[in-house]
Amino acid sequence: MRRGSQRLSGVPLMDWQAFLLTAQLAGFTTGLLLLVATPLAWWLVNTSWRGAGWIEALLAMPLVWHFGLFDAGIWYFATAL
Repeated sequence: MRRGSQRLSGVPLMDWQAFLLTAQLAGFTTGLLLLVATPLAWWLVNTSWRGAGWIEALLAMPLVWHFGLFDAGIWYFATAL
């Protein structure tokens, strides 16, 4: 039997490998974010430090930057190059 013709429950074996790799990466990323982001979020909520607003802005920057570029159409031109 050739490698490409191997199947598990009617789905090609290569599809299962991609699914398992994606699930492992998602689990690792979720665990890492829980370990890092939860204490940071707790600290930001409970602190009265003047620079906390700047840290909040820096943490929100990837979200704002991505959607700002996407909405402006710049994302289209940047990926088309």
